[in-house]
Amino acid sequence: MLNEKGSIEELFSTRFKDAEAMPSEDIWAKLESNLDKQNVEGLYQTAFNNAVVEPSAFVWKKLSSMLALRAFLTFKFNTFNIYYASIIAAFFGATTYNAVQEREWQGWERRNIREVASSTPVKENKTSVTIDEIQNEETDYVVTKEYLSESNHVATTKSTRETGHSSAPQHITSVNVPEAIPTTDGKGKKNASENARNVDWQYVKISGANSICKDVASVYSIEGLTVHADVTWKLPKSAKKTSDAGHNVSIMWQESGEQMLSAVVNVDGNKKTFDYVVNVEGVTIPSIKGKTKVCQGMEKQLYFVDENINKEISYMWESQQNTIDQIGNKYINVDWTKSGKDTLFVTKINTVTGCKSSVAIGILIYPQPKIDFECHPLGDNQFEFAFSESQRKGYTYEWNIEGMEYTEPTVTHVATGTGSSFVTLSVTDKNGCVTKKVKEIDFNKNHISIPSKFTPEGGNYFIPYTNSDLQNYRIEIYNARNEKIWESTELNNGKPAVGWDGKYKGNIVPGGKYLWKISATFEDGTKWKGLIQPNGTCQPNGIFILEN
Repeated sequence: MLNEKGSIEELFSTRFKDAEAMPSEDIWAKLESNLDKQNVEGLYQTAFNNAVVEPSAFVWKKLSSMLALRAFLTFKFNTFNIYYASIIAAFFGATTYNAVQEREWQGWERRNIREVASSTPVKENKTSVTIDEIQNEETDYVVTKEYLSESNHVATTKSTRETGHSSAPQHITSVNVPEAIPTTDGKGKKNASENARNVDWQYVKISGANSICKDVASVYSIEGLTVHADVTWKLPKSAKKTSDAGHNVSIMWQESGEQMLSAVVNVDGNKKTFDYVVNVEGVTIPSIKGKTKVCQGMEKQLYFVDENINKEISYMWESQQNTIDQIGNKYINVDWTKSGKDTLFVTKINTVTGCKSSVAIGILIYPQPKIDFECHPLGDNQFEFAFSESQRKGYTYEWNIEGMEYTEPTVTHVATGTGSSFVTLSVTDKNGCVTKKVKEIDFNKNHISIPSKFTPEGGNYFIPYTNSDLQNYRIEIYNARNEKIWESTELNNGKPAVGWDGKYKGNIVPGGKYLWKISATFEDGTKWKGLIQPNGTCQPNGIFILEN
């Protein structure tokens, strides 16, 4: 084993300088047998298997420095490193800076403002005092940093004393002195002076609604105070104080217009007055324009608020029974579908102040007149149209039949066409309410024809003819003595099914005049009223002649 100290170059140089190194025979034999199996690196590794080589002192020093630097830059809890060093440096730096700042402030404060006031609170004024006078006072005063920064200036004069020149200020002139808080005992009074110093008046203010409705209570508060203070509220005569909790006051404004609210804030004798302007809005009742008497069935009747347009004002409409369509901020249309009495409400809302006022008007809705009419064929293309409702007082009528106009409740019209036509009836009542009825009338239907002559021989029968189906039907035949000699109600597919054969009790009756009576209702519900007479009336009976 090699135990000498030194670099590997020195070891080789010393050991093998003059010597010829000859391996032993067994090594030679092993080398010869394995030479073809191993490379030069393997041979060196075998030859120097147990050798010890130490680096030089320069190499050791360089390695040690690099390892120490790496350890210092790596964070570990159990070793001192750069992170711990940074934290310690920052802590000591901040502590030192704060200590220096505090010493500078204390020194400046002592030099310039010691005992700057009299023994009682005074209002802000201009004064001039000497340092000697201040030093002779027994009362201590505390002046805030804010006060010092707001002072106009401190003028100092230098004087020469026996001991030499002094730079200390001998006079303080033109200083704005606020209300000072005297401390006579140096103990309990110290808190009062600190309160005055800690008030930052620029942040103190009155908060609350600056736009409010008349006769509406609102709460106002003093904000920005960080110390104890007494607050006295001053209200105009038109305002009513509903509650007072010191810093908060509840006020009922009883007069519209611009009002002034004031608060006097007292911080240990230091008083400030704050004003707050409140705009009080008076309540104005909206006025609704529109008809108060209408007819049932009227649609899109216009109503509106009679006021100038104001974007800050919105209106809410309501009806108790009928339908409202708001077509604008202050305009509505109403469909009067229900008769009787109704009420329209509108609420006026100021979206800025929240003020609300409401008004309502009553509406009388007259019912529509009920109308209907009937049509009766009279024969020879004549038809009777009649108003069929019982209420007629104060009504006026307007018919339109095939372009012809009539104004009576019952009219007779001669059809000019062979098809159907729309017949319109309009009725106006005493309130001016109008109802219209329209029906399609087929002038070729609902006819009943009755023979005027009849011969029973040859299998003939006396039977009416109709061009429309019947719901029900009855025919009766009477002789000259007004005796009923035949009748029938039978229908076949809506048509009369049986006719009279001219016999009574099985015998042919004598020839002559006989009376018929018919009552019938058509399938569409129309009642047959009879045949028209020369005098214009309709009769459901008539005379026919039986011939033998």
